[in-house]
Amino acid sequence: PPTPSTSSTIAPPAPAPAPSGPHDPSYLRAYYADLVVCSKCSKCAKEIQGPPPSGVQYFCRHCGCLKKYDLLSRPAYFLSIPFLGTTLWARNVAHLEFLEKFVLDLDAGRGPIQRHTRGNQSMEARLPWFFRVDSKRKLLLRKLAILKEMAKTAE
Repeated sequence: PPTPSTSSTIAPPAPAPAPSGPHDPSYLRAYYADLVVCSKCSKCAKEIQGPPPSGVQYFCRHCGCLKKYDLLSRPAYFLSIPFLGTTLWARNVAHLEFLEKFVLDLDAGRGPIQRHTRGNQSMEARLPWFFRVDSKRKLLLRKLAILKEMAKTAE
């Protein structure tokens, strides 16, 4: 055993590698990033959350456009499609998966997720009327499948 007079220096442990997969912050930023229409080439661009002075901007990997915007001049969402006289849209892949799960749960008779919120504070309560109408559910699932294909081609 080492004595106090002959102490050896112990190196600190090496830092753990950054997690890869669903809990990695860069993965989460990519998964939850809004997909918007590029103002230059009209293809899919991803929103980038910069540090507070830089604000919100988007980057288009197709044309290289990097553009800053404020919330009043936000570009249109890329995942959008006409549906029953209105627009069916999703902010990103996570939002699209939520909408699909909501419709499939209603279709299976499980009903929407019950959350303890007041009024229309939950996302489910703010969904348009056609999400709850049985006769529109098959058409809605087909349109959500089209949006899912659009998301795959945007990657």
